[in-house]
Amino acid sequence: MNLSNLQNLRVFSLYNIINCTAPRKAPRNAQPFAVLHDINVVLGTIPESNKVTNLWFDFKIVGRRPFRGCLDQDWAGIFNEIIRIADGKPLELELQMVVSMGSLETEHPGQDELFMYIMEKAGSLSDYPKICTHFWNPTFWGRGLEPFPRGQVRSRCKR
Repeated sequence: MNLSNLQNLRVFSLYNIINCTAPRKAPRNAQPFAVLHDINVVLGTIPESNKVTNLWFDFKIVGRRPFRGCLDQDWAGIFNEIIRIADGKPLELELQMVVSMGSLETEHPGQDELFMYIMEKAGSLSDYPKICTHFWNPTFWGRGLEPFPRGQVRSRCKR
């Protein structure tokens, strides 16, 4: 997908499933499916001079501890693309993550460590005050925070 011709693109929203489990018959040295690499390629087609104001990513992570196929994804790369797209202008980033093991449970062993790993990779965003980042994962329910309403664009952050 090439987004370079969408001159008036303001909102980019994406729901994606990242499967962290290796196929049963895959060779031992097989590389996991590079979901974030493919997303980064698409984001890379957004020109630096753009009108993007909102990025919304909803990731469903399918797998079990130790989430190797997910930890190997290019998390730093997606945050670098977000910084490039913002290019010094205000940008709202919604990042929602949910772990699923094929059951209806909301707590999964190792999910806290997975979320912390991803948040560490997002640390570079804190150097860019015009990127207002909103994270959510199921551990936030314990703090009384509901998931973001799907399909809604958040207004500007108040700093």
